[in-house]
Amino acid sequence: MIRIQGAGERVDPVEERKKVRQTVLVNLGTFFLLCGLIRAVPVAGRMF
Repeated sequence: MIRIQGAGERVDPVEERKKVRQTVLVNLGTFFLLCGLIRAVPVAGRMF
């Protein structure tokens, strides 16, 4: 979620880019982990 900040507070564009990149990488990692689990659960269910 993007927060709208007041005019008085300045944000460093480089820091903002780093924060956004970090958030995107965490979200992608979570997405691929969940996709892997969704695909693995039926296979593991057949094994046991």
